[in-house]
Amino acid sequence: MSSVSLKGVKDGVELRLSQENSFSNILQETKERLQEAKDFFAGTALNLIVCGRSLNMLEEEQLKYTIEALLPADTKIVFSKEGDCQETMGKDRIEGYGGTGEENALFIRGTVRSGQVIETAGNLIIAGDVNPGAQLMAGGDIMVMGNLRGTIHAGRSGNRGAVVIALSIAPPQLRIADMITRAPDKDEIRRSPQPEIAYIKDGTIYIDDYSSRKM
Repeated sequence: MSSVSLKGVKDGVELRLSQENSFSNILQETKERLQEAKDFFAGTALNLIVCGRSLNMLEEEQLKYTIEALLPADTKIVFSKEGDCQETMGKDRIEGYGGTGEENALFIRGTVRSGQVIETAGNLIIAGDVNPGAQLMAGGDIMVMGNLRGTIHAGRSGNRGAVVIALSIAPPQLRIADMITRAPDKDEIRRSPQPEIAYIKDGTIYIDDYSSRKM
């Protein structure tokens, strides 16, 4: 059984610790989980909320040292009172503030299902697919580390420089700032997808292969 998991929540990312395993196993698996996600978290201002297990002062210091060695220096580490965790992707709506700078983002780990709404004033990163019937809304950029099939609105603050990036972009409705379009029909998800990017140029929303777009 896994000792540690990462979950996207309203206030950031939760590091959920098992109550069953030894603290030495918790430390080792925390190191492994964060090493796996290290590149993804790079350059992102992050709230990391530790929950699921009550820790004494020494354990908190050991865990904090492990986290700080792997995540960006501006990561804010919060130890949840009595180990309590928030509800996560089971909620129909998640709202968060990711800030407006390029270095800030709301991070959600997992598939966004039909009926779910995720909204943030800053940038938004989804580590998973976005299914039809889901909605993403962000004041800045939106990045989906999977296939994008839900309704999406980037640059809600009026930022026409905002972009949408995903492995496959095929939403029923795509908005960037005050511009609106729909992605071209795609018969199936490509077997070897190349990331795509949607952006505004000359008053029109374009969708191109990410590798061909000069940022």
